Amino acid sequence: MGCPGSAGGAPLHEGRVRPATLKGYKRVLLDFLSWARVTGMVISDPESLDDACVVYAELRRVGRSAFSKLLAAILFFMPRMHGHLWAARATLIGWSRLEPTQHTTPMLRVFVLALAVRLSAMGYPELGSGVLLGHTLLLRPSELIGLKVSDITLPEHAPTTGASRLFVSLGPTPWGTKVNRRQVVSTVDVFAAAAARALVRRATAAGRVQLLPACYETFRRRFRDACAALGWGASGFAPHSLRAGGATQMLMNGRPFEDIQAAGRWAAAQSCKVYLDGVYALAAATTAQARPFLPLLSLGTLPPELGSVA
Repeated sequence: MGCPGSAGGAPLHEGRVRPATLKGYKRVLLDFLSWARVTGMVISDPESLDDACVVYAELRRVGRSAFSKLLAAILFFMPRMHGHLWAARATLIGWSRLEPTQHTTPMLRVFVLALAVRLSAMGYPELGSGVLLGHTLLLRPSELIGLKVSDITLPEHAPTTGASRLFVSLGPTPWGTKVNRRQVVSTVDVFAAAAARALVRRATAAGRVQLLPACYETFRRRFRDACAALGWGASGFAPHSLRAGGATQMLMNGRPFEDIQAAGRWAAAQSCKVYLDGVYALAAATTAQARPFLPLLSLGTLPPELGSVA
């Protein structure tokens, strides 16, 4: 069995996903096919493919996440396999129960404020403003890193009465956001607006199209270094903690579930409920570490490097 997704195979079909996703699909599928060839596994029909996937998983040739990606890759390149990989899917379910998903530790607002100040002090004020924006708008790391100056509509430029709402357009690539379409999020949070204002000003002055001057790996590394400098090395904070923390903060502030689901752009209510159940308990475990930073919650404005409240 070859790899239908090889270069030049089906450009219209392959164009449905992001290049990085396509590259990942090809990698896991080719690794699987190489293993099958080396071990003498004969894959000639759906049943033998299903069996091979189960053996591959039981031998722990890859981790659970990679095995899940393998099944997604098979169905992407061979859509007629839908409805045939029963044993492989059952194996993935069993694996998920043995090794439950580890949720990212949510970063509540007090931690985000401290992190923003620390990043600025380390010479990365744009990333400090970025974490404030990402937390308030519940952005995925990829969405935050992908923002362009043209995606931001500041309150003073918004076509609304009162000039108090910040608008951010998501989906800067042809593949859009996770739901495959452009979305718009907004907030009246003055700190988020101040952070966006500072980011637009700095990017424009530097002649940049991108709002943040960093790729994901750079952002992740500097995020980690700032957390370590604050003594949070063992807290489990990661870039996705901004989105998890923003949703959890809304929950702890008593916001209705429907508001949280809409703000986080979860298509299914059940997905949002599972997500919140997982991160809420983690948030409780980090609250004791917040005490030294509680005065930050009474700030009336931000340090100038992070943005000015108009």
